[in-house]
Amino acid sequence: MTPILRVEVLGKIVSDGHAVNVIPVEVFFTGECFRIGSTKGAAGNDLCLNDPTVSRHHASVRVEQGQWHIRDEHSDNGVWKVDLDNRTSERIRELKLEKPTSIALGRVLLRLSPVVGPSPNASQ
Repeated sequence: MTPILRVEVLGKIVSDGHAVNVIPVEVFFTGECFRIGSTKGAAGNDLCLNDPTVSRHHASVRVEQGQWHIRDEHSDNGVWKVDLDNRTSERIRELKLEKPTSIALGRVLLRLSPVVGPSPNASQ
């Protein structure tokens, strides 16, 4: 079965640590790899986050041995694993995504969730 990853844009993190809502975005990815950054098209990004704290090529998400991994691609503002309940975060270089995980790219908050079973609107 092809691995599927659900990506939700949850909001932007403001100075007090809370997230403010943005227009909700939900995307499903399949395949072996996709890239996230601030520019689309020629930059080679599959998901564009229009925010000044997101680098041109901020992160990549890949399937390795059947599981999704996110990797910081030498971004300026980092990739952070966020614990929303405890309001803590940890900068990561690479992370295996085994369950729904909140991730911040710069100040943009995402939830990355491996999907079990088919998704009707998965994109390549």
